[in-house]
Amino acid sequence: MFPIEQIEGIEWKFPVLDPDAELKPIVQCEKLVSEMIFSPTIVHKGTLAFYRTDLDLINVQQKHLFKNIEFYYSLFFHELVIYADIGIRYIQQDIVKDSPEKELREAIILIRKPTVKKN
Repeated sequence: MFPIEQIEGIEWKFPVLDPDAELKPIVQCEKLVSEMIFSPTIVHKGTLAFYRTDLDLINVQQKHLFKNIEFYYSLFFHELVIYADIGIRYIQQDIVKDSPEKELREAIILIRKPTVKKN
């Protein structure tokens, strides 16, 4: 990975981001996060998104840096899936029935499950 500014010969059109613009939270997304039984620390700093197993921490950029709220949640939930797949193993092997963590783990299994085409 490298900054887009390092690519020469292409006229890039960057979105205009307004730091004062308020992106309305998606209630269902916020509810899922608030109901997590084993939740990592969540911070919004810098320009990178990542999950750190050693700190049990998810970092995501501030919401105003995203073109729209859907892009924000898409990246945020990507990090939550990584947490659910990796981090939760360090906390508990048997995830509580009907918990958001269990739903995230099941989503991972479905994504990774190979599909077979029928002729």
